[in-house]
Amino acid sequence: MTYEDDINEFDLLLDDDEELAPRGGRSTAAAGTAAAPRRAARPAADREVAPHASGSRLRVTPDWNRIAAVLFVAVIVLLILWFAVSSIRSHSRNSAYKEYFGQVRDIASKSTDQGVELDTILTDANAGDRTQRVQRIQQLSTRAAKLAKDAAAIEAPDQLTESQQWFVTSLDYRARGLSSLQRSITDTTKTTNRAKSAENVAAAMSRFVASDVVWSDSFATGSRDVLKRDDVKDVTVPDSVFVADLDDVSPASVTKMLARISVATVTTKGGTAAVPKDGKIRGGQLEGGQITVAPTGKTLSLSSTNMLTLPEGFAFEVPFTNQ
Repeated sequence: MTYEDDINEFDLLLDDDEELAPRGGRSTAAAGTAAAPRRAARPAADREVAPHASGSRLRVTPDWNRIAAVLFVAVIVLLILWFAVSSIRSHSRNSAYKEYFGQVRDIASKSTDQGVELDTILTDANAGDRTQRVQRIQQLSTRAAKLAKDAAAIEAPDQLTESQQWFVTSLDYRARGLSSLQRSITDTTKTTNRAKSAENVAAAMSRFVASDVVWSDSFATGSRDVLKRDDVKDVTVPDSVFVADLDDVSPASVTKMLARISVATVTTKGGTAAVPKDGKIRGGQLEGGQITVAPTGKTLSLSSTNMLTLPEGFAFEVPFTNQ
């Protein structure tokens, strides 16, 4: 029985006492003492409920306004914390991207310069004879291999792991292509089959084209997709091209290149050089920069049209170095 039930029972007892009192007569209360007015019973919901000795349950109405205010403040605090953490993570991620592509840009620039250097070795008339060119290609191959090793040592952000693999693959193709080119040009001295030699050299140089495709389609495109997905706008992906002109690696161009850098093989007999007597000059190197007309001594311009009055028996004089 609860405290509320006790009060209701007490009210019933009062009602019984009133019914037992004689109608119209005097109350059993002492004379001159008015009967105490009876308190109207309050609704149970408005009564103050005191703790009962036997342990009654207390019903408390929640203050929803206060709870809503607390929840609102908690949500605001959580949003502020979320924005702060997101800002820190975004800044950290962007810094990692900048650092990574900064290292990539340095290697990309060096690799592009190596491609320009190779083009000079193969096409410049003043680049030396075949032996000298092969030596320079071999040195270039060593430097390209070190560049690929440096690329592999770069720590890429997790989002760029796949792009990093393509980056290293592209540089590895270039290093392997230079090594194969050096061997294939050296092998041209061991055969008279010029078509086969040109085919082997062109196959070695095809790795340079493959490296450019891997860089452009796999590394650069994939990296830009990651930056776009992460909404990074202040970081750029560097480009790198090893072969500027695809015609340079065609079999026809390679055949002309080999003819340009080839030298005659001098055989010896009894310690004396046996030079072929076919009227061709061997072992020399044309030097650029100046051409004169004999016997007038007039120097030709290499950048504009020359108008000449040529005397009888004229000749063009070109600097020539005996190697």
